[in-house]
Amino acid sequence: MAKENYNQIQSFGEFLQYISNEKKSGFQVSRKGNQAYAKDLDLYEKFHHTHPSLYGLLGTLSEINEAARLKILYFILKSSWADCSNSDRQTFWNVLEFLHNILPADKILNVYLALRRDRVNRKHLTRSALRFLFAHENAKELIYFRRRSVQDILEHVLGKSTAFTISKILQKENLSVQEKEYLKHHLFRFVELDEARRELFVKAFQPRQRGRQPAFYHVDHQKQLDKIFPPKKLSKTISVTHRGDIAANLVHIYRGGNTPQLQEALKNEVEKAVKGLPKFEGKVALVLDASASTRGFGEREFALISQNVAFKLTLEKLVEKLEVVPVGGVGDLHFPSGGSDLAMGLIEALSHKPNLVLIVSDGYENRSAGDLEKVVKTLPQLNIKTPIFFVQSQFYYKDDLTQRRPAPSLPELGFWHQDDFENVLTNSFLEADNSNIQGLKEFLHQKLLGRIEQLN
Repeated sequence: MAKENYNQIQSFGEFLQYISNEKKSGFQVSRKGNQAYAKDLDLYEKFHHTHPSLYGLLGTLSEINEAARLKILYFILKSSWADCSNSDRQTFWNVLEFLHNILPADKILNVYLALRRDRVNRKHLTRSALRFLFAHENAKELIYFRRRSVQDILEHVLGKSTAFTISKILQKENLSVQEKEYLKHHLFRFVELDEARRELFVKAFQPRQRGRQPAFYHVDHQKQLDKIFPPKKLSKTISVTHRGDIAANLVHIYRGGNTPQLQEALKNEVEKAVKGLPKFEGKVALVLDASASTRGFGEREFALISQNVAFKLTLEKLVEKLEVVPVGGVGDLHFPSGGSDLAMGLIEALSHKPNLVLIVSDGYENRSAGDLEKVVKTLPQLNIKTPIFFVQSQFYYKDDLTQRRPAPSLPELGFWHQDDFENVLTNSFLEADNSNIQGLKEFLHQKLLGRIEQLN
């Protein structure tokens, strides 16, 4: 995205989509002091000022790339926390702890070097830098291989004279009362150092001894990252009943009849799923595609309709007021039938005046093809600004969607598995309006606390 187009990103939902997909603009600290660290820093700064704690929490989501996390880290450290609440400050510390664990150590060093170049002087920056340098699992390697950078950071956050004085005091065996007080005031109020860490502090100010040894500090984060966001082990063959427990129960209901046992199992799976998903305080209109094409055939029979209805059942538990506009389908569970007039479905959904519209479809507009896009393009002329998402249901993440995008003008989200619901909900709920900001912030913070617990 060109720099001049950044102004088009106005909401946190759009910002989240941008930082999830943008991969070209990394965070670079050049030796020349006049070059920007990234081309899109103005965009990050704008959203940081809009809502700092929510901005920071976005950096903990699974779909965010490394470059985006580094830029988020940069602005959290750079900004003043003076006007922030105690709750927001604690959120910042939790985000910093998390990012220090899952980002490459050498790239985190670059962020602190950038702040040195910017001459940022803040107490939270001092505390954060010291915690990172001396609490890192491979602190010894970090200081050995990047000694000059570590020394520069210590001189910046502590003050050059103070850092050298601390180094000299730490080399002594017997300390005077004044020296102990000096360490307490200038160092230990920011970070506690055991004997081994004190020796590392001293080594940061001593020339490195000659010799080579293997370095792992720059890749050590990967095991922590994999612990929190384990790589998905995707089978080459996916069964219609292996795409989430809610959809699996629905497939059995569609295929074998509506028994009390299956209904009870379906209810229990929905209740279990919503415990880990965000809620929405407002009105959502769901255009539910239950047309004949969602039935599928062969091994994929009922795969798409089961996932569409699973999403609907989940929304019913999470949204304060849900208006369902079925397009095709029969009965409470929308047994697939009929055509998919998505354009009329959208018009009816908007008539309910919702805060958000979600069009959940397999993408086959088999009635009045092309009308959905025409309606979407007409909405700005009618001054209708309601956020609308086209949510693509898929059998597998490798599905060919070339002919399944009936409204290219709409932002697209998608799912093929129940685990994808969280990403769809987070993105769309952020886009809706500011009334959901606090609820989403609390949801993301609770997720973050759970992930930090996994790290420890």
